[in-house]
This record gives sequence, C-alpha cells and structure tokens, in this order.
Amino acid sequence: MRTLPIKQKPTYGLGFYLLSLYTFLILARPHEWVEPAIEFPFIKITLIFTFLLYLFTIKPKYISPQAIALIGILFIIFLSCIRNSLFSEIFPSMTDFSVTVILPYIIFVSFLDTLKKHIYIMNIMLIASLFMIYNSYTQISTITGFGWVSDAIFRSDMEGMQVRYVGILNDPNDLGMYLVMCLPLTYYLMKLSQSSLAKLYYLSVFFLSATNIYWTQSRGSILGALVVLIFFFYIKYGKAKTLLLSLISLPVVILVLSKFRAISSDDESANDRLEAWYQGVLMFKSHPLVGVGKGQFIEHHYKTAHNSYVLIMSELGTLGYILWAFVLISTFTLLAKITKIDIDSVPEQLKENITQEKNLALFMIVSLAGCLSTAFFLSRSYIIFMYIFLAMSISIFYRLVQAGVMQKTDLTSIVMKSFIWSAFSLVALYFVIRMLI
Repeated sequence: MRTLPIKQKPTYGLGFYLLSLYTFLILARPHEWVEPAIEFPFIKITLIFTFLLYLFTIKPKYISPQAIALIGILFIIFLSCIRNSLFSEIFPSMTDFSVTVILPYIIFVSFLDTLKKHIYIMNIMLIASLFMIYNSYTQISTITGFGWVSDAIFRSDMEGMQVRYVGILNDPNDLGMYLVMCLPLTYYLMKLSQSSLAKLYYLSVFFLSATNIYWTQSRGSILGALVVLIFFFYIKYGKAKTLLLSLISLPVVILVLSKFRAISSDDESANDRLEAWYQGVLMFKSHPLVGVGKGQFIEHHYKTAHNSYVLIMSELGTLGYILWAFVLISTFTLLAKITKIDIDSVPEQLKENITQEKNLALFMIVSLAGCLSTAFFLSRSYIIFMYIFLAMSISIFYRLVQAGVMQKTDLTSIVMKSFIWSAFSLVALYFVIRMLI
C-alpha cells in the first residue's frame, strides 16, 4: 500500500491552534467559571470550525480502521433506535455520538502530525488539570464545600465527601478518571524534560493529581490509579518483581479500598451495582443484536449500569459492543507493536525522535489501562476524553507512517485479530458478569 508523504512543513497551523483551543475549552471550561455560566456554544463552534479546516486543508486524509468502526457504531445507534421504535431519539443520539466521539477522534488523529504538537496538547491537558486541582483544594478548604468555580462537594452519609469540577467533569468519578489518565502523561513529560525546573513542575503536577484522585473518593478512580502504579513498577522492574509486589501489597490495597466505601457484595452500593449488571445482562438477552438503544439503560432500570462494558453490551448489543471493543483492543495492540520497534534499524537522524515516540506509546498504554480498569466500575462508555486519548494513541502510528518507520499494513494486519478478540471479550464479559451476579 502507498505510504503517506513526509510533511516537512505542516500547512494546517490554524487547525492545530483551534484544536488547542478546543482541548482547553472542553477540559478547563473557562466559560463556566462565572455564575451563571455563559450559554454561548463555544465548544461546539470551535469543534465545527476545526473539523471544517480538517475537511478543506488536510490532504491526503487518513481514516483509520478505528475511525471506521466508530462510524459503524453510529449506524448501530440508528438501527437500535429503529429496532426499539425510538424514532424521536434517532437524531439526538446520533448527533451526540458524532459530536462527543467521532469528530473529536478524527481531528485529534489528523492534526497531531508531529511529536511536538502531541506534547503541546498534553501540556494543555495538564494546565487544565491544574484548574481542576485548585478548585478541589478550595472545596476541601472551605466549611461550605463550595469550590472556586463549581458546586459544593458531594456530601452523603453513604458516600462521604467528594470533590468535583464542572461540565463533563462534574461527577467525582469522571474527574478522578481523567486525572488517572493524565498521570502517565505527566510522568512521560517529566522524563522528557531537560531542565530541573521543568522536572520539578511535572513532578508537582503528578503528586497534586494523585492527591486530587484521593479527594474524589472514587473507588473506581482509586483502582485505576493503582493499575497505573503497577504498570509503572512493571516498566521499571519487570514482570517477576511486579507480581511479587502485587501479592505482597494486596492486603494493603484491600485496606485502602475499605476506606473508600468498600467494594463488597455485603455493601448496599455493591448490591445495587450487581443488580444493575444483572439488569444489563437481561437487556442484552432480550435485544442481543443492537441492544435497547443508546441512553436507554436508565429507562429500563432505575440506576445506570456502573460498568462501561455492560452499558455498551446492553445499549448497543453484540454489533455495537464488538465495534467498540475493537477500537480499544486494536489501539492497545498497535501501541504494543510500536513499543517493539527496533531502534537499531531506524535511520540515525530519526533515532532520537522514534525513541521518544516509542516511550510515548508505552505511557499511552499505561494511561488507557488506567482508564479501562476505572471504566469497569463506571458508566463512561461515551466519555469524550477517553476517545481523545485513543485518538492521540493512533496519531503516534500516523506519524511513524509519515516517517517511513511503519507501514499502513502494520495496522491492517491486526484488524482481524482485534475483531476476534473483541468477540471473545463479549463472551468473557457475559460469563464474568453472570458469575458475579
């Protein structure tokens, strides 16, 4: 297959700057810092203009199999609405998925054509996280629990105290999940930095983010953070020592989790979660092909699924789940392939850059592992920042194709295997949930 030409001077600078603005708006939410929040649709307008620039300025256009799968999910959403006679939900559901998932995915893959731009976007993400952290600190520090920009801390006799932000991060679980995903990127940027001051900055952001995860009191996020730390240890010390550490630290982990509204079948919250999973299985069995419809889980059960995998399985059925799982599995597989690039075979002038790309791919794996482990206890199948991270991962491959280090066939060769594993994961998920309930 024909490889993409190497671009010496990117010609879509305005598109990248709009992408940067979009990233800051979607995460930091400056238009919601005032009370009442500004209702003008800054985010949607920025997204539309960025996508238009993608359509008119980027040539050739590269549509990955993952993007095609996401477009396929859009078609499944349409079929699901038809199958369940949800005619009034067709346009809202398809529009929401397009704006939340497909368009952001495409523009992030396309505009991050250099490692420098990738790092620039990651820094914007960390800057946005600092606003979140400061807001959480003000929530913790005040008697009323009101933060700098958001509502009061979520308080409940059962739930304890949980910090939160605004917009898509208004839920403590979402805030914790996002910060978990940022931990590996922060560490990568710290290792990449040359100056001591920059290293100190990233180290500070890392520990502040970890503290904020603790403040969310989200057990799903705590588990995700533990997964990230285990991966860090694995990268540093290897498989044997990591396994030994995991076994030794298991009692401590259980004790720590017991302080975060313990996950136990004896716990009322855990029983509610298991009941939701059971209802998800029943929905899947009643509508196995295309599910009960996007956003319809809550219409069939009084609580959400509390599991991103069960939510997709029940709402979009076998077809939707396999496409969704394919995006995740193929991205992980591709990142793993990138980490195995033989640097000695790379031209001398590219070795430093490709080494950095390899390291970035490794830490993107850690970030996504933290996300997906967290997602097992949260209904976050359609959360936008997960797809942004997935797109950033694929952009690494895109850049390596441009550099001539990898070929398109390196991606297409894993497509069929990923589909097989996606189907297998659905079967495994079904039986795991059945055993748990």
